[in-house]
Amino acid sequence: MGCKTAWVAVWILACVTAARAGDFYVSPAGSSGNNGTLGSPWDLQTAFNHPAVVKAGDTIWLRGGVYLGSFRSNLAGAAGAPILVRAYPGERAILDGNNAAAKSSGRLLSVYGSHTWFWGFEVMSSDPAPAANASGPNNPEGITIYDSHHIKLINLVVHDMPGQGIAFWSENSDSEIEGCIVYHNGLNGWDHGIYLQNKTGIKRLTDNIIFTQASHGIHAYGSTVAYLDNIQLEGNTVFNSGYLAGVSGRNILVGGGRIATNPVIKSNYTYFTGADNNSNVGYSAGASGAQVSGNYFIAGNVALRLNLLSGTFTGNFLTGETDATDMATRWPANTYLAARPTSGSNVFVRPNPHEPGRAHVTIYNWGKQSSVSVNLSSAGLAAGTPFEIRDVQNYFGAPVTTGTYAGNAVVIPMTGMATTAPVRFPSPAHTPLEFGVFVVVPLGASTPAPPVTAGGATTLATTSRKGGGCGLTGLESLLLPAAVFLGRAIVRRGRLD
Repeated sequence: MGCKTAWVAVWILACVTAARAGDFYVSPAGSSGNNGTLGSPWDLQTAFNHPAVVKAGDTIWLRGGVYLGSFRSNLAGAAGAPILVRAYPGERAILDGNNAAAKSSGRLLSVYGSHTWFWGFEVMSSDPAPAANASGPNNPEGITIYDSHHIKLINLVVHDMPGQGIAFWSENSDSEIEGCIVYHNGLNGWDHGIYLQNKTGIKRLTDNIIFTQASHGIHAYGSTVAYLDNIQLEGNTVFNSGYLAGVSGRNILVGGGRIATNPVIKSNYTYFTGADNNSNVGYSAGASGAQVSGNYFIAGNVALRLNLLSGTFTGNFLTGETDATDMATRWPANTYLAARPTSGSNVFVRPNPHEPGRAHVTIYNWGKQSSVSVNLSSAGLAAGTPFEIRDVQNYFGAPVTTGTYAGNAVVIPMTGMATTAPVRFPSPAHTPLEFGVFVVVPLGASTPAPPVTAGGATTLATTSRKGGGCGLTGLESLLLPAAVFLGRAIVRRGRLD
């Protein structure tokens, strides 16, 4: 097989890849009359209206800046080819609810559609004095997920909304919130970090950091006519819920007027600075078919209130009182301590599946040491990768440490920490030496910018779809097998002649 044949295979594969995925752009100064290229970006709502040129598997990049409005996404990708809505690398894209449209609708971002991933941008409200509801939840909410399916929220930062940070309703199915940082949301006891219900399929909250809400952190609750089925919570760190507004708030609540069926609550890490508030699994009507394992429930006035109708409760770590009081007898395969430890540490590193090298680190520093050594080998950092470690309670502040990864343990300081000031409340105290949560962020090329053609007007993928580039759009299903066949033939020959 000759060199020309080999390069034909390479060319076909390149063209198929280009035809399969496109890159489009929005900016705060974009317009509906533009064409969505880098040099001619859309406004955000135009992109969310799903222009015909946007296909399954494409990416819509949010350029840096502040987006004002009340937005509704109708994007619909396909199984295995979601549409990505993603912050442009190295830029801070912010959706801000401090505007008349968001206040009127009560929502900053409403999500409909299907197979869409929202990734890496910020959702907040800069309104210093929103109108407060004295007898119910407040508005606007940050992200409200309605009639939709196969939606993912990935590595978003949602904070300082007057209402719920994220409302994840039962009209949605088979969706996930993953790797997000959610804090300082709400004005009163009806406002929570993430409020969710589920009727159909599985709903997952995984590897999120949720702290200092006005009320609850994770609020999986409903009345007798609501549904709390097949909710899965895994790898979340939730702490000091209710501390923002000084009300009673649970870190994790699963239960309500209807039985919560088949919940999975696994490897979550909770903490309260003081002897107040708690977590609750099986609230009111109880939980059936539950799997509750590997969690840390650190009191609070009670470490955990458990109403388990059926299921398993194993490998959990609890400090403080329990409810039921005979929990240790009924479910002995757990660790029960009357008080918090005073020596040693427990460190948990949760790698991010979407951004290699990014990870969440939760530290229980029982011995109150000034620093803790952390093994980051599971984070996915490649040797030689520069990184920084951010204190999640001051996420946009200066990193607590930086370095270049060489495979050795990294020392994380536990002293001298500051907290980000909420938009409309006094700054809460930082958690004490006993507890800290951090985000490992790789620097450099972990998220490369999309390729841009000469002149910066558009991307290779967008050009090929519009008839430029290779000119093979629509033939992918025929060309890919041919390219694979040629590639295998090249391998059999073992060389390029």
